[in-house]
Amino acid sequence: MSEWIASTVLRLFAGGLLCSLILIVTGDGAQREIARIGCAAMMIMLILVPGRPIDWAEFSLTQAEQSLESTVGRALDSARLQQKQQADRQLQTQIETQAAALGAGCRAQVFSDLSAEGLYSVRRVTLRFDAECSPELRARIIQSAASSCGIDAENVVQETEGSP
Repeated sequence: MSEWIASTVLRLFAGGLLCSLILIVTGDGAQREIARIGCAAMMIMLILVPGRPIDWAEFSLTQAEQSLESTVGRALDSARLQQKQQADRQLQTQIETQAAALGAGCRAQVFSDLSAEGLYSVRRVTLRFDAECSPELRARIIQSAASSCGIDAENVVQETEGSP
């Protein structure tokens, strides 16, 4: 019952506010009289026609805030993942370019982590060398890849082309 009363009072208040604005805008004369009749008819309709009770739960700010926070969180996670993937690709390209400059055929794969705080760190790098790459050249490329990624040389794994 109290919801119905609150809804009716709110409807009448909104109708009265609308009527006062209409009467202010119409000015004097015949237009004002037509506006008064229209406003009176609207107020009678607001009184007699039962309105839908307002469900205040629909206007819950906490639900809207939670939904917004969830959406923003997913968007930030997606953006961080894209940045991580882009950083991985850039490091792979850099390592492969450095190997090519030294005269070796090499494919790099970077494995990295992204912490909850958004910190990017490389865990491991896998290098696939062509079969004709010398051991000395491999050692130089491994050392270069380790320093480019900020990891120890032990975290750079080497494979020969054609091995699993």
